[in-house]
Amino acid sequence: MYIGKLVHPSKEIDEDADDKAHLDDEAPKVIKFIHSSKGHEFMNAVVLTEEEAPLSHEVFKKGDDDGEDDAQSAAGSDEDGAQNEKKAEKDII
Repeated sequence: MYIGKLVHPSKEIDEDADDKAHLDDEAPKVIKFIHSSKGHEFMNAVVLTEEEAPLSHEVFKKGDDDGEDDAQSAAGSDEDGAQNEKKAEKDII
């Protein structure tokens, strides 16, 4: 297993540049892998563009407007949702 985040790609900078100068804000974001489980260490610091890994980039895209309806149906009816909320509160405490 590995974990990545969507970031602006890095670019070459001068020594006297500010702390955000290394980010290329004009380029499309890339996935940079930052953690991995044992056996997948080769993925640490790997950077994938959308052209290289379109399916992986889909994970970071926002859903359509129907997402709210999907969330409600996943939670079940209002009664089921209330029970799930109580359980979640109990788990936190």
